Amino acid sequence: MQWTIETGPGDRYLVIRAAQMEDLYADIIDNHAQSVQDLEIDSNQRMVRRLYGFTVIKSQRILVADSVTTAGTDVASDLAFHKNAIKCRVWQDKEVHMDVLPTRRHAWQLRTVINAGATRARDGGVVEVLSDQSPSP
Repeated sequence: MQWTIETGPGDRYLVIRAAQMEDLYADIIDNHAQSVQDLEIDSNQRMVRRLYGFTVIKSQRILVADSVTTAGTDVASDLAFHKNAIKCRVWQDKEVHMDVLPTRRHAWQLRTVINAGATRARDGGVVEVLSDQSPSP
């Protein structure tokens, strides 16, 4: 028996940092806007929404080794994955805390705490994308 995974539009994601989003947007507008077939951009926010079948997500919360800070080079790593290769889990149920703040005229403070995260379920569906961050001449 052979298993197949149904894939459709919106199943692949590319997660990049804000600096890479700015560089990607500028490069596509300047050099490749006419040649890229599967391209969706948001000119108001200067963001790339879809590129080559990937939904592009801007996030500063990527926990991958960043060689810009660790090795002192100009190469940063980002993440590309298929939605079936990542599993999201909650490790601890939601906790709600309600406190009175006497230093703020007894205003109420409401906080919600949850332990959740995502992990790789299939190695073949998650890849590291290296980005050159060296300054332009």
